[in-house]
Amino acid sequence: YNELPYTYMIFEKLKEEYPDVVFSLILGADNLPRFSEWRNYEELLAYSFIVLPRDEIDEEEIGRIMKDMNKDSYTLLKLDPIDISSTYIREHLGDYEAIRDMIDQSVYDYLIKMERK
Repeated sequence: YNELPYTYMIFEKLKEEYPDVVFSLILGADNLPRFSEWRNYEELLAYSFIVLPRDEIDEEEIGRIMKDMNKDSYTLLKLDPIDISSTYIREHLGDYEAIRDMIDQSVYDYLIKMERK
């Protein structure tokens, strides 16, 4: 999926490969204020949203943004925050040791295995 630079492209490919699977978009609440700037974001609105809370955006603001996008159905996970940044992971994908504590051991093992091929 490395050749698919945008989220909507990944979802298109997943639906093509797995037509019977129901997919959801999982994203941090901090992405919501800029979601309308995502490439072809309208296509992603067709999927269920699972929103992870972030300190900088409260539940009321999340609700307002979702309403503005005409997205009345979403799941807000009530989780204690963890210090993992998907942006940091993406930026350090070539440095597996830098992200080792942020990813599952099986993912780390897979990345190391693929690097050796």
